[in-house]
Order: sequence, then structure tokens, then C-alpha cells
Amino acid sequence: RDVNVLADGQARFYDGTTELSTWNIEGKVAGDLVGVAGIKRWQTGSSPSSTTFSLQYSSEGGITTDANYANVVGIQLETGDQYAEGSGGTTTSDTYQTALTLSFDPGGTADYLVILTAEVGIVPASSSLGVKATIDGVDTDEIRRTLKDSSNYTSVFIAKKVSLTSGTRDIVLKFRAADASTTTIRACRIAALKLGNFDASYYADSDTDAST
Repeated sequence: RDVNVLADGQARFYDGTTELSTWNIEGKVAGDLVGVAGIKRWQTGSSPSSTTFSLQYSSEGGITTDANYANVVGIQLETGDQYAEGSGGTTTSDTYQTALTLSFDPGGTADYLVILTAEVGIVPASSSLGVKATIDGVDTDEIRRTLKDSSNYTSVFIAKKVSLTSGTRDIVLKFRAADASTTTIRACRIAALKLGNFDASYYADSDTDAST
């Protein structure tokens, strides 16, 4: 999070050689906690060696930036797991556009944990952007964001348990702009993890709006 609202805080997911994800974030008021999250497939090749992964952060212009609650989790992909990634794109349309599609045939009925992530920015920052997932033709979780500055790139993260049957199934990450703005989406990634590959799995969600 940024302690000072006059400058950006940067964060990246790094494997010692390559930036796997990067974010440029800024709170709207002092003390804002701005969370970032993402996924990335990393392949060892035929001769794997020890690799250190890290979440790193920096500040702009010497402004104090804190990093809290950092976590890195590694999951070995198994037979039946699916993954896709793409560079994204830009739109000025207020109609949802496709950023990335993961298509596959489960080969039978199976439960999957579907995870969709991306980095998003908008110009002007005072406008709003939207990101949502469409799973097997059904619109699901939608995220709407405004940002502090046009230089900001923050993350979107959607996770959903779904039951899929035989046949080609499409998991689609979509994005849109609003208020005559320009929305950019990048580092688009979709994973579908077959829950039957885990020794046990537990999941709960609620689509009911709540306020306090």
C-alpha cells in the first residue's frame, strides 16, 4: 500500500531473471490498502534447477511504500489441468470485449476451479472499467474499478468452482471501458484446475449483495 497518495508504488512477481507480473498502484487516500494478485504458469524444462520466486516492491520518488501479507503458492499442474495466457488489448467500447479465451473438452463430468487474472489500466483514471468472466456461456463475477492515475495498472482476480461436462467448453475473460475512456488489459491468464487431482478440496461462495 502507499502511505503517501502523491506517488505510485510498484510491485512485481520475479523469478530471478524475468518479471512474471508487474503492477503500478496508488491509493486514493493516505493509508489505502491496494491488493494485487495474479497467476502465471512457469515451466521447468527437461533439466529443472533450483529457482527462487519473490514478490518485490519499490516506491516512486522516495515516498514510503509498505508491502503487507505477501504470499507465493506453487501448484504442480496435473493431467486434465488447463491454462491459457495472452497479451490482452485496448478498447474504448462500453460493450464487453474478449481479452482471452480458454477452450477445452473435459472428456467427462468434472469439477474445476477456474481462475482468471489480468492487469488493467484506464485513461482518464477518473472513469471506470469493467472485467468479467463468462464460463460455458454464462456470465459470472464482474469487477468494476476506478484508478488514482492514468499510469496505474492494478490487478483483477476471479476464482469460481464450476462443474463441466463433455464437449468444448469456453472460459472467457472480457473487459470494457466507460464514460468515453480507454481501458487497457494485459497479462491475461486463465487456469482451470481439475479438483479431482487434489486429495481434498473445499469451496464456498455467495452471489448475494451485502452492505454494512
